[in-house]
Amino acid sequence: MNKDKIIYIDIDKIQVNPSNPVNHPRHDIDRMVGILDDYGCRPPILVKTMDDGSNQLVDGELRLLAGQQSTKLTQLPTINCNDWTEEQILAYSVISRNTAQWQGFEEQKLDDLLNQLKDTDFPMDMLGFDEMPNFDSDNQGESVDDFEADDTYTKKITAPIYEPKNEKPSLSELCNQDKTDSLIDEIRSSNIPKDEQQFLIESAKRHTVFNYQLIADYYAHSNKETQDLMEKSALVIIDFKKAIENGYVKLSEEIAQQYLKDYPDDET
Repeated sequence: MNKDKIIYIDIDKIQVNPSNPVNHPRHDIDRMVGILDDYGCRPPILVKTMDDGSNQLVDGELRLLAGQQSTKLTQLPTINCNDWTEEQILAYSVISRNTAQWQGFEEQKLDDLLNQLKDTDFPMDMLGFDEMPNFDSDNQGESVDDFEADDTYTKKITAPIYEPKNEKPSLSELCNQDKTDSLIDEIRSSNIPKDEQQFLIESAKRHTVFNYQLIADYYAHSNKETQDLMEKSALVIIDFKKAIENGYVKLSEEIAQQYLKDYPDDET
């Protein structure tokens, strides 16, 4: 029998190992839910069959926690680790976490890859970066005044350029609210306090997916008042300076002063 055979197990029949020292922040779980919903779960998780017949997780807790919240998955692919000792299982939860820190990126190759992706409709936040890497060192050593003088912040903003089509799309085509609506329905049917419900309803709205290509088409065929409001909402960016004024990109005086405090040699 092949011990590495992949077996699909119902998500609700897999238990998290209470001894696992790894902590998964809420935003990481939410991000993984989106990945699983889009891609499914291809890399199998590791489990061990316990004496009572239950399946205890060995590795893959983030995928399990996200799978429990996915609206598309009911099972996860697993590989059984019954041949591992309890000590090996405990150690592996640390080993698997640390191996992720052993690797780095070849900066130029990663930069090329990101440049290819950003010109597509792929949601960049799904890549897992809390802040997108920036390997451009052309402006290192310049002061805040230098940045303001040559308008670097404006030039650094890279946005996709859309060519409007001749037809105006319907409003229903501009965004997908399926996941948002599903979460809101679940929240409203819960027994939690109303103030908590309202908070979670507001947070659920961030799962709405916008189609910026169609939004650009809608903008091109709208009246001036609608266009102005769409620009203020940063649904489209026609003028980067105007977008900055509207708060889409903002460098406050407080941040500027902190920069000068941290890098006093850059002040001119």
